[in-house]
Amino acid sequence: MAKKIVNLTTLFVDIVDSIELANYWDVTKYNDFVDEFQYSMLNTIRFWADGIREIKIAGDELMVFYCSGDISSDIANAICLANNLKIGWYASHTNLKRIKEGKKILDLGIGINTGKVVLDKRYYFKEIGRLVPKKTTYEGFAISLAKRIESFSRQGKYSKIMLGQSSIAEFKKLYHNYEFEYVGLQKFKGLAQEIPIFELKSCYSEVSEILGSHKELDYIIKHLEKIINFDPSNIWLYTTLIDIYTQKQKYKKVEALCKEAISIDNTVANIHSELASSLLKQKKYEESLSYINKAINLRTNLWYLYGTKE
Repeated sequence: MAKKIVNLTTLFVDIVDSIELANYWDVTKYNDFVDEFQYSMLNTIRFWADGIREIKIAGDELMVFYCSGDISSDIANAICLANNLKIGWYASHTNLKRIKEGKKILDLGIGINTGKVVLDKRYYFKEIGRLVPKKTTYEGFAISLAKRIESFSRQGKYSKIMLGQSSIAEFKKLYHNYEFEYVGLQKFKGLAQEIPIFELKSCYSEVSEILGSHKELDYIIKHLEKIINFDPSNIWLYTTLIDIYTQKQKYKKVEALCKEAISIDNTVANIHSELASSLLKQKKYEESLSYINKAINLRTNLWYLYGTKE
């Protein structure tokens, strides 16, 4: 196959602060930790594999490549997978143990970037001294940039899922209800021009829709609620639980979670929107209308932001 230039969306995942763990854990304990991380990532991908062309996983890092020809859909799939990778990792044995011990959970940092790369063959040693053709793979600076974008996840206030301007520009072409927070212009080594970085504020996870009445969903809900009791400022976790309970049609629970979240951060349009819907289902019409208006105003401001930061 001749090499060709393609538009690739790269999702890069890393465990926040994992280097510190490697410094004081023994080799066996760290190996078990990495094994759990890799299993969690690959297990989640089983449910959300749409559009994936290649996966690379080594140590505490994961890369997922999307190249379907439909760039906006590739980005949507990457965002959905990123959201659900976090859900699965939050419910991991390591994080549940840390909660019991009164420790902060180990979060995931995620970077998503879109750009042109080369699809070409690479060689490797099947045996030392014997080169054989490798399957085709993707190479290009756009992949490296996804990793650099991920490094800014430590500055995130919401999901710690960061996107470069090229991904945001393409994703704008697709109608969606996702929200992003403009983080700012960031300087990257080797680039003269600063790049705008955005953080995913909220999105539709699909976890309830995919798992349905599966016992794994009840397990996830139980442990996400434990984490939110320990870390009540985690707005991304609120939006995830709100999404799950909306799908389960538990509107009083949705109302309670939305009001708790708004008391912490009242700038997330989807939370106001979900609260309005839950109130409407409970026939609280006047109260619902006030939150609908707030959601509309917030969303109008978001679209203005995307347009002016392009």
